[in-house]
Amino acid sequence: MPAAPAGWSPLAPLGIDCFLYTSPTFATPVRTLVARAINVTQPISKGKAELTSRLTRWKPKRPTLKEVALDFGYRYTRGTDAVFTALRESFMNDTNLIFWVLDGSDQVIGAQGLVFPGQVFDFPIDQQLEDGQVVNFGVDLAEHYESSALVNPSWFVQTV
Repeated sequence: MPAAPAGWSPLAPLGIDCFLYTSPTFATPVRTLVARAINVTQPISKGKAELTSRLTRWKPKRPTLKEVALDFGYRYTRGTDAVFTALRESFMNDTNLIFWVLDGSDQVIGAQGLVFPGQVFDFPIDQQLEDGQVVNFGVDLAEHYESSALVNPSWFVQTV
């Protein structure tokens, strides 16, 4: 039996063990860790069409379009914060980012997750009296082209 890759565990990863990255490009990514992210949620779904007829008393369905989004809190701090600036600029200037939602560090062989081009559409700022300030970013799939090719979401597995 081959040895497990370094940093890999057979146990289900905890949220604290997962990683969120952004990158300005997909083809030649320079991933930046979103280290201040908290409570990351990535809804992934697909639509369905009903194919009912009088041939059966059942409701057969077929898949249609897939969707992906990303919601996460970000523990904001004052001062220079390149990650916050990139996320804010995605909202303010309608710029796309590539999001990498992985179950481990991008330095660990076997780490995997969905990669997709997105844009920040929600930017609510939460200032609770007895908690640190949090920005709750909402990201939706964006139309993104690199070298005239449409970049679609894909499943990424770290191999090197």
